[in-house]
Amino acid sequence: MTISKQDIAAEREPHTPPSQAEAFSSSYLETLALYRAIAQCMADHDAILFHGSVIEVDGKAYIFTAPSGTGKSTHARLWRELLGSQARMINDDKPLLRFNTGAAGTIQAYGTPWRGKHMLGTNIHAPVKGICVLHQAPKNTMTRLFSAQSLPLLLQQTFRPKEADSLEKTLAMIMRMAAELPVWSMGCTPTLDAAALSYTTMSGDRSFV
Repeated sequence: MTISKQDIAAEREPHTPPSQAEAFSSSYLETLALYRAIAQCMADHDAILFHGSVIEVDGKAYIFTAPSGTGKSTHARLWRELLGSQARMINDDKPLLRFNTGAAGTIQAYGTPWRGKHMLGTNIHAPVKGICVLHQAPKNTMTRLFSAQSLPLLLQQTFRPKEADSLEKTLAMIMRMAAELPVWSMGCTPTLDAAALSYTTMSGDRSFV
């Protein structure tokens, strides 16, 4: 892939105020432009770029997603505190999800070098067990979402390519996520109790109840 100066400049434009944009080096913006170019092609390889923090426990991947600043990385950190060496970060910010086909088809979460400001991740992959959409709340609650409820939330957190054919393939994969994966809405506090609730609910392991 070839990244131009125009591509790098385009990555700077969304950041406002201008002082915030100037805080990012051209080399950093170049990495974002490269990942954007990669993401544009992923639909042809049955994969999408998803915005979320992904953690692996006992061979299964769990995804926490929400708008930036909500607390995805904090919640993943609390899982690591709760579970210790049992848990490994796959990607703390921008994983790739690949949609395998066939009778044993699974949705796999992959680590990538683009893994958030804390640079947490591992070059591994694991089948996705569930997705948790987080929002801040005064107490910890979880609600299982129907596919029609989860679809717009998943759409918001997925990179959508510009090319019409790739966009159509991406939308089909998002619909598959909503249909096949358990998706939960969680109001949470930044506590270990919140981590215990989401872990026991999503994994089925009742040892922390």
